[in-house]
Amino acid sequence: MPDKNALTMRAVAMLFLGAAFCLFSSCSHTGNRYYPVTDHKERSSTLGFSITPPAGSGWYEKLQANTLYYLKKTPGDEYAIYTAATEISLQVSKADGAALVEEVRHDKELAARAEGYQNVSLRLALEPWHSSLCVRYNQEYENHGSESVAAEAPVRIRKKGLVCMHPKTPRAGIDICYVESFRSADPIATGYGAEGESFIGSLRFLPVDG
Repeated sequence: MPDKNALTMRAVAMLFLGAAFCLFSSCSHTGNRYYPVTDHKERSSTLGFSITPPAGSGWYEKLQANTLYYLKKTPGDEYAIYTAATEISLQVSKADGAALVEEVRHDKELAARAEGYQNVSLRLALEPWHSSLCVRYNQEYENHGSESVAAEAPVRIRKKGLVCMHPKTPRAGIDICYVESFRSADPIATGYGAEGESFIGSLRFLPVDG
């Protein structure tokens, strides 16, 4: 088994980890360390959602603050992928998909304004398959922010995710995504994106008491 601290440091070096807001009751470990995924059972949220770990092997799990993370052990240092599920609370009405799109747009654009981020693109679309209030997003940018990055090709970040509000409690929601990080000169020739998509596709709504 790989050293957990080394795995955590690699994740920090390669990936931008956003703010978090969730409590997943089925997770057994908390804190800033990753642990091997030993089962693919459903992880249930107190806000009425459930997800399962990404498909495939080599995934490590971490519950920190409000977010459940999964980090994939990949060969080499030129490519990394992690997934995240974050509980959110938004002030939008149940039927107002346009307002939700703008909320998500504001949040993602704000997160991409960090110093050193360049060539930022963001695409948003309502995706009612999960509920009437779901927004799919695709965001890409380059990280030129540190001296070590500047000395090499910049790190490209590709983030694909889904923001969904619960149909019974529409101010409670979840932001579920996967994030790929790679050198801009290197093509992505892995199938790991499909594993990230499996994580997004595992989202289910649960009954909410009251």
